Amino acid sequence: MGPFTMKVAQKHNSWLLNNAGQNISTNNLPGIIRDAFDLSFTHGNITAGFKETGVWPLDTTVFVDEDFESSAMRDRPTANNNLAV
Repeated sequence: MGPFTMKVAQKHNSWLLNNAGQNISTNNLPGIIRDAFDLSFTHGNITAGFKETGVWPLDTTVFVDEDFESSAMRDRPTANNNLAV
């Protein structure tokens, strides 16, 4: 979604520069969004998103078990830390 957000901001700014003194109305938004969508949701960006998460091509090493533990589980004392001295 990062590329899309950036393109919407760029198209928004461009519209404001080309229409000085006017306010963007709900009638202008579909064109701004469409242009940003077409520029950002490209085959390359979509493929990169799937690759980054390890979905395609399948990469089972992208995440390790610790990535799915809550912070409470990581901070929990172990049995060895509770031994009385």
